[in-house]
Amino acid sequence: MKLAKVKCPNCGKMINREDGIPYNKRYYCNDDCLFEAIGEDLYDQHMFYLHFQRIFNRIPSNLEWIQCTKMVKEEGWTWHKIEDVMEYVYEIEHLDESEEHGAIGILPYYELRAKQFFKKLWEVQESESFNTDNDEEEIVCQQINSRSFTKRKENKDLDDIWEDEDLFDE
Repeated sequence: MKLAKVKCPNCGKMINREDGIPYNKRYYCNDDCLFEAIGEDLYDQHMFYLHFQRIFNRIPSNLEWIQCTKMVKEEGWTWHKIEDVMEYVYEIEHLDESEEHGAIGILPYYELRAKQFFKKLWEVQESESFNTDNDEEEIVCQQINSRSFTKRKENKDLDDIWEDEDLFDE
């Protein structure tokens, strides 16, 4: 099977379409080329858009897009901040999106918790004890909004079942 080749509109390099970053029916070879071509604000907005698609397997609705734009213009949020809080709410907390407010309406309520989570995460990643190469200790994580439970199954011997006359029709 032959892969479709496209030309990066910024640097002119030929790339496979699947390897490129899509933007307005064009494919860029890497993040730097896309950033140079469209600027910081549009780049952040587009990265949010792609992340939204990865999380929800759909594009943002008109209501969600208006909410995001309002948060950026009127409330001082950045596209990257919306993306981080959205990642925390739906990938870390595993909340379901609301039918009334879409996926964006709940984000301001989780801003502080997301900020604390990422601050702690970055502190751990920057510490000297954080080593991704040699993980020798097993770490067990539990979802915040769930109960921990174990199922117990009764083990029965096949010979006992075979000898149990209550199981057979007469």
